[in-house]
Amino acid sequence: MELYQLKAFATVAEEGNVTRAAARLFSSQPAVSAQIKALEQEFGVELFTRTPAGMRLTDAGERLLARTRSLLQHTRGLEDLARQLRDGVAGVLRVGVNNPVQQLRLDDLGRALMEDFPELLMHLEHGPSGVIYKGIKNYDLDIGFVEGDFSDPSVQFLPIGANEIHIVAPAAWGPDLPGDDWRVLQRHPWVFTSPDCSYHRLLESLCNEHSLELQKQFRIDADGAALDFVRKGLALSMVDRYNAEPALQAGEVVLWPGFVYRMPLHLCVMRRRLDEGPIQAFLSVCRDVYDLDPVAAS
Repeated sequence: MELYQLKAFATVAEEGNVTRAAARLFSSQPAVSAQIKALEQEFGVELFTRTPAGMRLTDAGERLLARTRSLLQHTRGLEDLARQLRDGVAGVLRVGVNNPVQQLRLDDLGRALMEDFPELLMHLEHGPSGVIYKGIKNYDLDIGFVEGDFSDPSVQFLPIGANEIHIVAPAAWGPDLPGDDWRVLQRHPWVFTSPDCSYHRLLESLCNEHSLELQKQFRIDADGAALDFVRKGLALSMVDRYNAEPALQAGEVVLWPGFVYRMPLHLCVMRRRLDEGPIQAFLSVCRDVYDLDPVAAS
């Protein structure tokens, strides 16, 4: 029995779905399924009942989950203590990234870290904001970039800017989409991003606000892939201006004139970890790159 197997068991139990659990763990669905199967073989009991709706805990799974969560909590406490005892700023900092390197100026961050803290290694793990937020909460990530509005007293959110969000359409559809009527957005198919993506949540809220029933023809986890579907004339989508700009300049897509939204961009980290050396080192570099409020980032 390994800790990563127990973490996979607890995560699948929380999500009720192997695919979503794999995304949280920054792993693959086959790998997580294999970890669950290995635990079941070692314990000699079935932990889950597999149903069309997802993974449901068995009675044995319910009883073992409580002990597993307690063990994982004690393990995290041990890891916290080890970080506090670490001499100097060294090791690996796991950073959740939700946008391209250039957009987040990660090259500037990396250069500054190499100069000021050469023994601190930055490992970037890409994913949507919701997955990064869960990774911070579950200690799978140390710090991360997220978009949207969050409310969690256990997490420090440091504003570093905003992304300009638009509804983007193939250029040929522009004349069919006047900007004074939200109902025109129901005329064509859409490509939605993952439910863990902040753009997905924003689009769902707009549908509720304007009583829209959009044609959810495609769902793609990557923002860039969603834009490709728009460029090819297949669907509408919600995209940030930075990533859409090359396609706009090429005349491949147009922005729907009825909507624009500035979505806040934050760095997030568990408040209880703000005093850790590697995180303090990273934030000290971010203060210069993003002109952070020194009080908020301390």
